[in-house]
Amino acid sequence: MRGIAGFTSLRGQARGAREIVLSNMVQAVEHRGVGGEHYFDEAVALGNAVRKGHYAISFDGDLYNADELRRDLRRLGHRFESATDSEVAMCGYMEWNEACISRFNGVFAFAIWDAQSKKLFTARDRLAVKPLFFTALNDDIYFCSEIKGLLSLPDSKAEIDKQGLAEILALLPSRSPGFGIFKGIQELKSGYYLTWQNGVVNTHKYWGFESKPHDDNVEQTAEEVRHLFEKAVKMQLKSEAPFACLLSGGLDSSAITAIAAREFDKVDTYSFSYIDNDKNFVANNFQPNSDDEWAIKVAGELGTNHRILTADTADLIDNLYAAVRARDLPAMADIDSSLLYYCGKIQPNHSVILSGEGADEIFGGYPWFHNSADAQGFPWIRGLDDRLSFFKKELVQYSDCVNYQQQRYFEEIAKTPKLAGESAADAKIRELFYVNLHWFGANLIERTDRMSAAAGIDARMPFLDYELAEYVWNIPWNMKALDGREKGILRLALRGLLPDSVLERKKSPYPKTHNPIYFEAVKRELRKILDDSQSKIHLLIDKNAAYNLINGKCNMNIPFYGQLMNCPQICAWLLQLNFWLEDYKVEIV
Repeated sequence: MRGIAGFTSLRGQARGAREIVLSNMVQAVEHRGVGGEHYFDEAVALGNAVRKGHYAISFDGDLYNADELRRDLRRLGHRFESATDSEVAMCGYMEWNEACISRFNGVFAFAIWDAQSKKLFTARDRLAVKPLFFTALNDDIYFCSEIKGLLSLPDSKAEIDKQGLAEILALLPSRSPGFGIFKGIQELKSGYYLTWQNGVVNTHKYWGFESKPHDDNVEQTAEEVRHLFEKAVKMQLKSEAPFACLLSGGLDSSAITAIAAREFDKVDTYSFSYIDNDKNFVANNFQPNSDDEWAIKVAGELGTNHRILTADTADLIDNLYAAVRARDLPAMADIDSSLLYYCGKIQPNHSVILSGEGADEIFGGYPWFHNSADAQGFPWIRGLDDRLSFFKKELVQYSDCVNYQQQRYFEEIAKTPKLAGESAADAKIRELFYVNLHWFGANLIERTDRMSAAAGIDARMPFLDYELAEYVWNIPWNMKALDGREKGILRLALRGLLPDSVLERKKSPYPKTHNPIYFEAVKRELRKILDDSQSKIHLLIDKNAAYNLINGKCNMNIPFYGQLMNCPQICAWLLQLNFWLEDYKVEIV
């Protein structure tokens, strides 16, 4: 893991000035890891770079098939000076040019400079696990792993225009793919690469889902799912650094851990809990059961070295603002801050973790996959009118939030690869999978990457292996939801790997605190901010609606986003929003 940063320079800036700019960018993302040296020539600057001949690369990520690629490249005459994935990626580009990325199995964001042709080539992995943002200024391009690096540029301003405002009010924690919220900042989309040469920027899509008939029967499908999943886990277990598995006791994390336990003696595992959750947890449709007893049970079955990490209210609140800095945006409140806290506790012992992220996205584990017949918008964003009531009416009207959200939804589902002859019902569920992967799933992937990276951890997500995702994409819904169960085909595929009780356990999301002390604490903090007329949140907020929230008049008893964000998280999100506006010196233009 390594933060990447760099820029082109057609204007002939002095070397000293360019060094300062690049150093600031690299420093902004040094938590992602450092390595290599700064590279300069008259037209480019690259941070954390490695040089080979007239090529240089800045690389973040892992190539899980690096050994196979290195072997193939050696046969073609390439010599290697290191065992790094970055050198493999660079030699791959030297040999196959842009087509190299179709050969890479891994997660990555990188930039390669060819000093001979004066061409910059940047790429991002197929499912957008590793981040890459960029901005174009005066025919030059600046790029960085995270937005904060671009905000470090001279004369940069954290400006939010009309579209950015609509994203904040109507969509966050989701955001439109490719849009960096701040004016002028873009995100390289999943499965895309970008080139710059002589001041001309071009982006190209190199990968996407292909819809085609699925000819395997149920037994063949389960067998292939098992094969691809085990292959993905084993590839991602390759690590020179000490690794651990996040183990909730649910289907996804338990399956990863079971394969790891077959490959290694005494795997280290972690689960997460909260002070007094055993006293305050109440089951509901969105969170049907608690993880604690299940994690202990599975750890015992698999013989892992298991540790339960526990957070209290102070831990969650203390990390709320650090989580904003990790994401560069207000996002999932204590759902983010708790993961950041837990990763900080893991990092002294393990710098690589394996997580079950992605299984619900590709297999259909969320409730909205099973009640989506009338979906006319993002099903994980509920109660939009109640949500918008927290903001000033004139801003809601100005940014046209309701229409903006609807427009984004219908634009996205229109991109779904169609399958000729598919029924209307199957076509609709395919659209839901597409938008879920590129929006809700992208948000959770970003969360896992940013919180782990901020703690100095490389998070790996085997369910997001692109070969597995490609195969599962075309499994028909009645097979994915076999026996009327969420992730039914995955349960069948994992039979024999896990105890039946775990295979039949109903899906439960990432755990959150249910302690009423937390709700009272965030309400107190929010009241302080609202009582201060200088708080920047007053630029956006309807004060009366916010006071109603902390005075117990919250109408949002179902999650306003995803499965977890109820009234306590709304309060915490507003705290994050105020901090972000002030700490990032955000200007609404």
